[in-house]
Amino acid sequence: MKLYHATSIENKESILQNGIEAKQTSKMTSVDFDGEQIEQEGVFFFDSMDTVDCYARDLISDPEIVVFEVEIDINDVIIDHEYGDGEAYFYDGAVTPDMITKVEDI
Repeated sequence: MKLYHATSIENKESILQNGIEAKQTSKMTSVDFDGEQIEQEGVFFFDSMDTVDCYARDLISDPEIVVFEVEIDINDVIIDHEYGDGEAYFYDGAVTPDMITKVEDI
């Protein structure tokens, strides 16, 4: 599945070299089968260039934004219902450079 991650242009070279790393500030809270809240570190993605462009302009303060298209197995992501139903996804791992299929400055 192709998914899209946006960030400040300042991160472009580092991501191309090292991939997209899960950060402590990027957490998703979910509830397990026992009703306990779980916080996971990971990376947020959107389902299309149009969707990532819309949300990126609201979420990223830097006016220069880069979008990474990444190939991830649909079974490895969680739908993030905070941003619509099926528009946003959460991946609880690091994205290696070989997973990046396209880069576009917006």
